[in-house]
Amino acid sequence: MEIDLSPKEKEEFLGRFLEHGFGTMAKHEIEILVFKHLYRSNKFFNDKSNYSSANDLKISETKD
Repeated sequence: MEIDLSPKEKEEFLGRFLEHGFGTMAKHEIEILVFKHLYRSNKFFNDKSNYSSANDLKISETKD
């Protein structure tokens, strides 16, 4: 699966990732940041059910 982010989205992602120094974000924070960009791009979740999206992400549909 390939997701294309715009240059602005890439810059925003890297800016947030590097904001406090390389490698200082917790794994959970990185996952939330990635999810936010996938969700905002609307390319990944476009017309998919929750089950299908969860399956693509290899997570439980009820994961908190």
